[in-house]
Amino acid sequence: MRPHVRAFSGYEVYSERDPEVGQEFNYGYVVGINATWNIFDGFATKGRMQATRARRQAAVEALAAARRAVASEVRSAFFDLEQADRVLESETRNVQTADEALESAKSNFAAGLGTQLDTLQAASDVTRTRTTRLSAIYLHNAALSRLAHACASSAAALDFGSRIRNAKSENRNAAQAADVAKPPGRLSQQ
Repeated sequence: MRPHVRAFSGYEVYSERDPEVGQEFNYGYVVGINATWNIFDGFATKGRMQATRARRQAAVEALAAARRAVASEVRSAFFDLEQADRVLESETRNVQTADEALESAKSNFAAGLGTQLDTLQAASDVTRTRTTRLSAIYLHNAALSRLAHACASSAAALDFGSRIRNAKSENRNAAQAADVAKPPGRLSQQ
């Protein structure tokens, strides 16, 4: 839409092919300015400018939409992780309660106040709560992984390492706890 001004310079060497002049070489420097201004081009330049502005605005809108989508994904993943934390804490308390109930059932059976069925039911409850807790650990790890993916980092970089280490140490203790939750091999065994 505006005039274009170009400057040029160079060095020229050419041979004259005119038979009357003879075989002669011409050479020298060339310097100049070239200006063009399209006064009316059928609004083609104006149309290209509008199309360029529209593409730029579409790119700005696409960037804003991508930012909102990432923020939404991170927020959702963070809320999922918080919920998984609460579920994991609740299931850990349930396991502790079931362990205490098993110990109480074993004591009652030893004292003659309970039956073998009470002990087996308590052991079954411990196994069920531990299984539910393992499911909660899985959901917690999946939520942590989703948050790490949404943040484009690793789970270790999110500084949730202490919780992960605690969960791993609890998993190691799960094998010992499973021995406690086993029903007795014989009915006479306590």
